[in-house]
Amino acid sequence: MPGDWSLYDPRVPYSFTGLGLSRLLVVQVPREELHGLQVPDLHTCEAPTPAVAGLYGVLAGVLKSLADQLTTLPSASGGAVSEAVLTLLRSALMNGASADFGRQQLTDVMKERLKQSILRHLGNPDLDLDMLARELRCSKRYLHRVFEGEECSIERYIWNARLERCHAALRASAGRGANISSIAFEWGFSSSAHFSRLFRGRFGVSPSEVQNQAHIPRPS
Repeated sequence: MPGDWSLYDPRVPYSFTGLGLSRLLVVQVPREELHGLQVPDLHTCEAPTPAVAGLYGVLAGVLKSLADQLTTLPSASGGAVSEAVLTLLRSALMNGASADFGRQQLTDVMKERLKQSILRHLGNPDLDLDMLARELRCSKRYLHRVFEGEECSIERYIWNARLERCHAALRASAGRGANISSIAFEWGFSSSAHFSRLFRGRFGVSPSEVQNQAHIPRPS
C-alpha cells in the first residue's frame, strides 16, 4: 500500500504486489549496519502496537522525503542522512520484535547512537563526553544514564576502543618499521607515555612487544 516499507533479504527469492502503477524506492543496507538484528520474514509495516506503528510511520516519512529530495541534497549531508535512516531502522526492528515500546527501548537506541558516535570520532584527540553530548543534543548526565549496565564507563569505553585499534594496527604494521607513537596519535592519543601505560595495563605487554611478536616468523 502507499507509504508502506519492508525490509527483506535479497539473497532469498521475493516479489512485490501492488495496486496499479506505483513508485518504489530501494535502499540497500549493509548487513553489518544492523548489528545482529534479525531481518523479519513478514511485512515489516505490520506493527504490533499503535506506538510501534507511529515509529514505523516516522521511518516511512523519512524514506519518502529522501526519495523526493535526494537529488537536491548536498553531498556532504550523506553521512548524517544515512545515520538518521539507520538509527530509525534499528529502532523499528528492536521495537517491532516486542509489543512493549517504552523508555528502555529508546535508551537502547540512544546507547547504540552513542557507541556509533564514539567510533566515528575515535581518532579525534578532542573526543570527550562534552563533544558527544553536543553531537547527540542531550546532557552528559543522560549519556551516563543510557550507558548504565555496561562493563565500563563511557570514558573507559573510548580508551578501550582506541587501544583495540592500536593493537590491531601494531600487529598489521609488524616488519614495516611503523612508528608506534604515530599509530597512537592516529587513534586519538596525545601522549606516548600515557598510551604505553594504558596499553600495558590493557594487554599486559608493551606496544613494541606486540609489534615484535607479530613479526616473528612461524616455523615451517
